[in-house]
Amino acid sequence: MPAMQYRATFLHFETTCERSSRRCQTMPALQGTYQTEPEPKSQITTMMICNIPSTMDTNSMVEDLNRRGFEGAFDTVVVPEERFGRRCRGYAFVNFVSRTAYEVAEAMFHGRVWDASLGGRVVDVREAREQGQDRLVAMPKGRTVKRRVVFVASASE
Repeated sequence: MPAMQYRATFLHFETTCERSSRRCQTMPALQGTYQTEPEPKSQITTMMICNIPSTMDTNSMVEDLNRRGFEGAFDTVVVPEERFGRRCRGYAFVNFVSRTAYEVAEAMFHGRVWDASLGGRVVDVREAREQGQDRLVAMPKGRTVKRRVVFVASASE
């Protein structure tokens, strides 16, 4: 009986990190996209608030922040909505005018339920990737986001 010969037909599998870094090396436009210097803690004033109710919109977010004592403490609110329908994606971005206001809001919201009557999910607060009013307003829409309603406080507010 002849000896059986097996031909190596296995593919070389790379880890996700290796693939993505190689992809960035071959696509010059993607190089450095998320490899910016981190902001100093004192300059971080924009937060991403996750797990907010899906019924929340920009106006209700602004009203809610004002009702909780942050009137005048923030200048920009962005609540992305789903592409099909007008429901909130479950997160919002808020830019505060000072680091102190940011820290007070973080302590007030993180790990707490936003509104128990609207589902009762525990809120997660994170530093937003884009910091500052200008960069927050200029954020591009994603494929799954239909529109972004933006509240920007005027100088008189």
